[in-house]
Amino acid sequence: NEIYVMDADGTNQTRLTANTASDRHPAWSPFLAPLGGEATIAIVAPSAGQTLADGTTSTDLTVDVQNHAAPRHLHWQLDAPFPASGTAGGSDVAAGETTATIAGLTDGTSYTVYVTLVDENHDVLSPPVEASVSFSVDAADPAAADFVRAGSVQGGAGTTITVPVEVYDVSAAGVVGVAVSLTYDSTLLTPTVNAVTVGPNIPLGWTMEYNVPTLGQLHFSMAADFANALMSGGTLVYITFDVATGAVAGTTSPLTLTTVQLNEGVVPATAVSGTFTVLNLVYGDVTGNGAAGAYDAAWVLEHVVNGLLEVDVAFPIETTAPVWASFPLTPAEADAVADVDGDVAVASPDASLILQHEVDIISTFPVEGGGAAPSVRTVAAGGLVRGLGGQARPGGRVVIQLHAGGLADVSSGELRMDYDPSLVRVVDLALRDPSASVILTRADGVGRLALAFASATPVSGDDALLKATFEMNPATAQRREGSIRVSRLRLGGVSVRDEFDYAFTIEPYRTRVLVNYPNPFNPETWIPFELAAGAAVTIRIYDLAGRRVRALDLGRRSVGSHVTRAEAAYWDGRNDAGESVGSGVYVYELAAGGARSTRRMIVLK
Repeated sequence: NEIYVMDADGTNQTRLTANTASDRHPAWSPFLAPLGGEATIAIVAPSAGQTLADGTTSTDLTVDVQNHAAPRHLHWQLDAPFPASGTAGGSDVAAGETTATIAGLTDGTSYTVYVTLVDENHDVLSPPVEASVSFSVDAADPAAADFVRAGSVQGGAGTTITVPVEVYDVSAAGVVGVAVSLTYDSTLLTPTVNAVTVGPNIPLGWTMEYNVPTLGQLHFSMAADFANALMSGGTLVYITFDVATGAVAGTTSPLTLTTVQLNEGVVPATAVSGTFTVLNLVYGDVTGNGAAGAYDAAWVLEHVVNGLLEVDVAFPIETTAPVWASFPLTPAEADAVADVDGDVAVASPDASLILQHEVDIISTFPVEGGGAAPSVRTVAAGGLVRGLGGQARPGGRVVIQLHAGGLADVSSGELRMDYDPSLVRVVDLALRDPSASVILTRADGVGRLALAFASATPVSGDDALLKATFEMNPATAQRREGSIRVSRLRLGGVSVRDEFDYAFTIEPYRTRVLVNYPNPFNPETWIPFELAAGAAVTIRIYDLAGRRVRALDLGRRSVGSHVTRAEAAYWDGRNDAGESVGSGVYVYELAAGGARSTRRMIVLK
């Protein structure tokens, strides 16, 4: 904040001061003009649209930076833009430096490198000062190359990775001897027990031996008799390594083939090295777009409900490389991304946390240090699951209700129901409050139903959280007993210890006449009945001497109960001639198809 202006000979020195830009003295403002301009950055190398030669595994990053000073400095990263605010992440470039090395590149891959200016706390400037360019590495032609190649792989800290070593098509070369040495970073990678296994295209009868003579170097050799030469290209071996638990995400290291010999060098072979990259997981981002959101929560629930039915549904990051990784993730790595609460299980609470993250209820996930993972306590099923309608007719309903009485802050849940599909089918599945902001997901199998739900805010209450309605098989012709079993129930941080069996009985319809109402009566009554099958129905009324008093022709009626006044047979107490009958006991008979059923009734005047 101090500038001294003096003559060329050092005399007439003038001291100027300024505490802020607003009170700079006009006499020295020209001297500060270069410092007062807006900071800018531009990526010089790689250039936009540049295609690097195949086999390139690293390239220089050069940035032109104007009007910035320490502690401002650069951060860069591949294939993921920086956030608009907050901690930048990515790779740090020391203050004053404008170059770095982009490593871990692979043939036939396109990349975008992002660069941004950060402050001394590694936070993105406001407004951001950033730049990006896209470039690619040319694809090699493996059919024309005489390669032996170490594959480029990725893996998270504390996981196990598998590196393939591949060879070109040597079917015409008579290869019966292979010797390869691989150099790797021993601070990041440690060969597992039985680290080297033979690839699937190696004929039976080949032998393979390997050794780790020193840390960071692995040798393997393979041999066979002359009649059993390699008949194709493909994977020679798979080499498995344990990744150090303290490996820093984003770190890259070469997997260098230092020795490659086919038939002791008689058959040409060019060593092509690979790269290992420590995976930088973006927790919750199972779709791979670079951020966790509601769509990811929906995917987690889809994964959970199918898992309850023992069906594996792969996350998108298992089939397509996310923007923050070079390759698709393994199932174990994808599960680690989805397990945002860090309880080593992908479940409905993970979807709830992702939704909370989406609406800024939480800023970081428990697995990232944003609070402890919720403790899971176990309770009995009693009180949480209830059934209604244990005895029903064909076509009737049974309702299973899920409650959360006594449980606080329930924002997620999951369960599985098993049933006999020949007896019942699911006709409705609904939340207590259909207007609640809840994602409800179901998966159906034969005799199985799984469901999971999640919300950013609690949905618990005294009423049923959820109701599943089952319909009894309308075609049931005999009395049947069954049950609906609820298992693998979890509500938020509560898992249920016991399975819940809800027993029910289906009582089929019988062709029979039921007790009339009212009885005794004067002058009218209704005669209910039920049918085991659809039939033409007639009700005949007799006196005790057996003389027919009245015939009521009802026409064809459907299977089931006919008990309401609209469906039952109506008798006005008159005979076929229209005369009122006298007091006494009368017999009424149901005739439906070949079935007959009788009862007595009383006319009382």
